[in-house]
Amino acid sequence: MAANYKLVRNPDPANSDELKPLHPRIKSLGTLSIEQLADRAQGRSSLSPATIKSALLVISDLLQETLREGYNVNLNNIGYFSVSLKSRPVMEKNEIRSESVHFSHVNFRCAQELKDKLSTMEVTRAQSVTVPNLSQTEKELRLKKHFEQKLNLTTTEYMNLTYCSRQKALKELKSLVQEDKITKIGSKNATQYLNKSL
Repeated sequence: MAANYKLVRNPDPANSDELKPLHPRIKSLGTLSIEQLADRAQGRSSLSPATIKSALLVISDLLQETLREGYNVNLNNIGYFSVSLKSRPVMEKNEIRSESVHFSHVNFRCAQELKDKLSTMEVTRAQSVTVPNLSQTEKELRLKKHFEQKLNLTTTEYMNLTYCSRQKALKELKSLVQEDKITKIGSKNATQYLNKSL
């Protein structure tokens, strides 16, 4: 079965409003659990789904245990796991103690066998959904209706109401704040907007 992809505009971190090129991105069908993988494996071996699930859980436990002990782990045909550490910067070894060194992240290097098998994967473009191109007046009417039902507004809610990206939503919300139509409260992930004069 071919995987679906969609074309996504490259990000514009500088907010230059310059149109950026598109790049393909897999349209995920979701995330499979160990249980679902075990069910899929049925018929490929004489092992039962319960046995396969148990084996996968044992491998998961062993991976955690051996990485904690300082081993690197190579799962044949899958990839190579290792651990990275972090600490404050020092110039000499005697400037830091073990208590100041901590886990940073797990490194994963894909096995060449897996890359080779994926290199021949088939892809097809996902059916595109027509997104309405709303005028500013239509967007503000939608906002007004939203505030009639709810006191506050989040960035995600604005994105869903106006069919725009997070970057565009933040820009438009900032403009509405400057126009004194809405009020911004909170910061970062806790940011919300209240109606002022819509």
